Amino acid sequence: MELITDNRLLEQALREAATNCGYKGDPDWDFNGAQQEGAAGVYQKIYRNGKRESAATAFLAPLKDRANLTTSPFSTATKLLWEASRVVGTEYLSQDGKLSTVRARREVIVCMGAVDSPRLLMLSGIGPADHLKQHGIAPKVDLAGVGQNLQDHLNMILMYKIGTKAGEIKDRVGVNGIFLRTSEGLQSAAPDLQIDVFELVVPEDRVRFGITPGTFYCNTVCLARPQSLGSVSLGSGDPAAPPVIRANYLQCGRDLEVLTYGAELVRRLTQTKPLNDLLDSEHLPGPGCHTKDQIEQFVRQSASTGFHPAGTCKMGHDAMAVVDDRLLVHGVQNLRVADASIMPTLINANTIAPCVMIGEKVADLIKNS
Repeated sequence: MELITDNRLLEQALREAATNCGYKGDPDWDFNGAQQEGAAGVYQKIYRNGKRESAATAFLAPLKDRANLTTSPFSTATKLLWEASRVVGTEYLSQDGKLSTVRARREVIVCMGAVDSPRLLMLSGIGPADHLKQHGIAPKVDLAGVGQNLQDHLNMILMYKIGTKAGEIKDRVGVNGIFLRTSEGLQSAAPDLQIDVFELVVPEDRVRFGITPGTFYCNTVCLARPQSLGSVSLGSGDPAAPPVIRANYLQCGRDLEVLTYGAELVRRLTQTKPLNDLLDSEHLPGPGCHTKDQIEQFVRQSASTGFHPAGTCKMGHDAMAVVDDRLLVHGVQNLRVADASIMPTLINANTIAPCVMIGEKVADLIKNS
């Protein structure tokens, strides 16, 4: 499956349909601006020299030749090294299978994400003591919150066959979407639903999951404020063993309600002019899904990760907190965690920008420590 580009026909139709449904459709709306809610607007575009930037290309690549920077690509950290209550380095497995160690003169910063950061801490003796003992790991610091509080955005996709009235569509509106609240009782809270829009071309030789070849208009419905909490734990004390991830998606009934609302809203948008003039038929979930029970079943069967896990080494000072407001791990000297795992609550939009800011913040903390 590949995204198609150019032309703004569907993008404009989406904005007009959103306006006709009571939302704003300003073509100059920017989700990085002062207002993000209740509009069909444009997401951020991070480009340089015509190419989209990642954190690696923006921050790491320009410094790769610095004398004080050493990288070991495709290596895996296996455990932290201790001296009394101090973390002084890390053990890692390189790409060629060699086990090596590296020591820190000042401190160690763990930036392995919401799955592998708590996993490394637990492999190193930091975490729920009883859980560590079950896997033959001697507890160094008993922190009950390590690996708990897992949160993730849950997504599902509705697909529509693009009609002949649209002509030859070469449009990508994936930079457009809507943030909104699904209940008037949430006025004091952040929007809890995000709708994204994009087009897919399904070639003849790439058909998957029963999707027929053709060009499709797609809406991603994202659960922006999940209430269900999961966990990351060890499956084994062996660093090579995968962790046990329990996302517990839809465990909270409110999450199912929000996604069901989102599916119904997408149908309302796609049935509204001028967008409905450009679409032929609903392909997923399809006309056979029309009652609330059927839509809820579709949500349960089709929803999947938005790849935004967070919260498993949360910041705070309560019994389940793992790091403090300087991102230092409670009860451990010279160790910080700096990634999405430190978020006490998952933000209601994409995690890339906040993760970059966490990196910027920990850089300042290091320089000033």
